[in-house]
Amino acid sequence: LFDFLDIDVVEEYFRDNFRKGDNGETIFIRPKKCSYYSDVSLVLGTLAFIDIFSVNLVFQYPLNDQDNLLYILSARALEIATYSRKQRLPVLQALLVQRLIQIYDTRECDGGDGTNSYYTFQQSLNIAHSLGLHRDPESIKNMIYKDVRIPLPISKRIWRKTWGHLKELDDHYCIVIGTPQLINDEFSDCSSDSVQEHI
Repeated sequence: LFDFLDIDVVEEYFRDNFRKGDNGETIFIRPKKCSYYSDVSLVLGTLAFIDIFSVNLVFQYPLNDQDNLLYILSARALEIATYSRKQRLPVLQALLVQRLIQIYDTRECDGGDGTNSYYTFQQSLNIAHSLGLHRDPESIKNMIYKDVRIPLPISKRIWRKTWGHLKELDDHYCIVIGTPQLINDEFSDCSSDSVQEHI
């Protein structure tokens, strides 16, 4: 389910934004820029998703998110990040995690057909196109940012896995709820590492 995430990066975002206080409480450290609230959103969304599937497990420090605050705070952090204007990979990943929560969480669930999560998928796909994930990373050697060439900020494996995941979701929504496919392969040259290619 999380093939589009590098969990080490999520852990890094967690360590950047949360500390353990002297009394054992969690201390939130505000990001330096509002756009970095998408990192916080990704962490909180990942924790909310883990909480959904760990209801019957016993932990030393249980999350106990009965009021669904992790999901709500994850969505709020994306709003603070002005994610539609400041598009970064963590924004896309946070939206994809929220889509999973909308499907699997009984408090946010849509009955399993995905209609409630379709809008989140559309937003995710728009951001993926804006980030250029539909293009093969081999065709992009470097990026220019403020007149300086920098290497690609996304590993090629995550790039392809994310695009492959979006293609699978596009097929899923087409079959399950009857929406037209949004991804046109004529305008995409990214070779996706998807489950479909291994079948």
